[in-house]
Amino acid sequence: MNLEGVAVADPWRKAREDAAVRAKEWFGSEPRQFVLYRELWRSPTSTR
Repeated sequence: MNLEGVAVADPWRKAREDAAVRAKEWFGSEPRQFVLYRELWRSPTSTR
């Protein structure tokens, strides 16, 4: 399966930062961090 984690979103800073660390360990690249998932959708690189 081809999968790449590119972003994490969580309103709680600690949870968001922890998720970013795990995503980097799993996928090997630094994910973008968002407070709200809606911000991810509005991102210029979003494919939605």
